[in-house]
Amino acid sequence: MLKKLFSKKLMNNKIELLSALKDDGKVLEYSTEELQDDKEVVTQAVKQNGYSLKWASNKLQNDKDIVQIALKTNCFSKKFMNSKFYADEDIVSNMFVCGCESFDSVDISMRENKKVVMIAVEKDGESLKYVSDELRDNIEVVTQALTNSGHALEFVSDRLKKDIDMVKLAVSRHGAALQYTTKELQDNKEIVTIAVKNKGLALQYASDNLKDDYDIVNFACQSDNGQALHLASKDLRHNEKLKKYLK
Repeated sequence: MLKKLFSKKLMNNKIELLSALKDDGKVLEYSTEELQDDKEVVTQAVKQNGYSLKWASNKLQNDKDIVQIALKTNCFSKKFMNSKFYADEDIVSNMFVCGCESFDSVDISMRENKKVVMIAVEKDGESLKYVSDELRDNIEVVTQALTNSGHALEFVSDRLKKDIDMVKLAVSRHGAALQYTTKELQDNKEIVTIAVKNKGLALQYASDNLKDDYDIVNFACQSDNGQALHLASKDLRHNEKLKKYLK
């Protein structure tokens, strides 16, 4: 409504404009170039709606304070900020916080920035696949990623794929993450038990030895209403006690 009122004339009165912007930041579009270059005016506009950064002067689209405020109220305001901010730790962190960013579009240096990466994997654990090798081997980063998504185990370092605690965490979130660990840990009864309790069909990634373990297969069948029984050893597939899950 306010935009329609101002569409036929430019607002050149700062006091009136500031008042109007409290209700609709996009009214900035109908102000003069001078006022679009006024930090107080633009701050008011982006506080109400970050998208109004579109009509700020080039100078203020290059102002970190303004951009920070804009992103908090409308993350799509990133389309109008200076491209240099895609390499700015604080700005990129804010974009990940609001969930509107991925490593595909930010500066490649952000893949090595622990602060940014921690925020990113907290939102989406599988974004770990984009980060540096060093951070894929960082216990704090990997723990955060696996807490969000067990599938992130696919992207951790080879060293941490052998780490019992990391693997336990992963399979407790998603049993099928068992496929990403080592043969040795796929033969670890404690780990496989956690995995099949979470998802019975994770039995397919267990060692042949544990596919022939009654306790493991029993847990798997309990988890998936017997669907995992066909993944067990031949002997256990014909076990009368386990076949009850198929009825």
